[in-house]
Amino acid sequence: MERLALELARRGHQLSVVTGTFETRPRVETSRRVQDGIQVFTIHRADLFFDRWEKTYCPAASDAFARILGELRPDLVHIHQFIRLSRDLVHRATEARIPAVLTLHDFTTTCLIGFRAPGAGSAFCDLLPNYPDCVPCAASIGPGVPLAPPEEFQTLRDDLRNELELARARIAISGAQREKLARYHGIPGSRFEVVPLAPVAELRRGAPAPEPPPLRVASWGMQMERKGAHVLIEAAAKVGDRVEVEIFGRFDDPKYERRCRELARGLPVRFHGRFEWEELEATRLHAAVFPSLTFETFGLTFDEAWALGHPVIATDLGAYRERADASTRLFPTGDSDALAGILRSLASDPGALARLRAAVRPPAGFGGFVDAMEAIYARAVREGAPPREADAFDPARHPDAREFDAREALLRSQLSESP
Repeated sequence: MERLALELARRGHQLSVVTGTFETRPRVETSRRVQDGIQVFTIHRADLFFDRWEKTYCPAASDAFARILGELRPDLVHIHQFIRLSRDLVHRATEARIPAVLTLHDFTTTCLIGFRAPGAGSAFCDLLPNYPDCVPCAASIGPGVPLAPPEEFQTLRDDLRNELELARARIAISGAQREKLARYHGIPGSRFEVVPLAPVAELRRGAPAPEPPPLRVASWGMQMERKGAHVLIEAAAKVGDRVEVEIFGRFDDPKYERRCRELARGLPVRFHGRFEWEELEATRLHAAVFPSLTFETFGLTFDEAWALGHPVIATDLGAYRERADASTRLFPTGDSDALAGILRSLASDPGALARLRAAVRPPAGFGGFVDAMEAIYARAVREGAPPREADAFDPARHPDAREFDAREALLRSQLSESP
């Protein structure tokens, strides 16, 4: 989104950005700054655990967004995410007679915990949204508070369906994601359009590592359990010194980091932590490995690997399967034996590795992505905002500011009393 905003500004569009934040304030308030010539509004919430699904509607944050729209009077609103803001942003744009388009980067509109990766994220959940399964699952991720009633879950589902219906465009980022979104929302897939993302960085093509063995591979990104670094380490242990592994990115959970480091003890596995693009460019590799355990909706790391000139080895799941080409090898989700087989084969067959590398094609440029967005924006502006009678948002089903504050006081009381 940041790069899209910069490119739109470079093309002469006037735009502002509205964002949420983890930085709370005693009351909901809006701060503003100018970043790279673009005006940025940050809405600060005042409540605890505001990423929980029960709190995705926040009347004060919603009002703050409406005030920004009233000040700016934009021709269009492009919503990328409502987390840490409020789930009724298209509704508020419709009230202000402003058309909106909606990019669904993930499965947040279909899952109370966002990624359809319950527990530690060791499996992908493909259930249709329903109260008996979804609400207890979400409640298992702290803090321990009483389950919300079924009518609150239904209000959430109705609100999100209303957002989709009001949007002048519903953008998925891969065909695989569109198929799932259509199923989970009960909306024909034809009502979603697919606009693949584009690289967020201009990476230079790197030189490969010397001919294996050892085979040198890397995995990068935020290291969380559902991204599967442990699967790669387990595979490396089965291959032995014929493979070397570089893991870039900080861990989101110290417990998971300890697990991965223990698995890697005595193996040629290096942990780099937080990294810069220049470090990836300078690291000589044979291939990139992305062993995600959950359904990836796009896979920006594929583009990064291809820009660097590296073939990709990845999980046969979600958009990874859709994006795989002649330079890609896939393996079953979580199957370290299968991954070890691929690594062992490539370490032993430099010719096969060379053919994979020769098949790598650079990713599409960012300009085409901006062109696609501009075309959607122009269409949405021509159509204008939907009629107000199309808006099914029902204020009576939502807490006003006083009720929201009373709920927050009760939550804080419950948390203070819990062991």
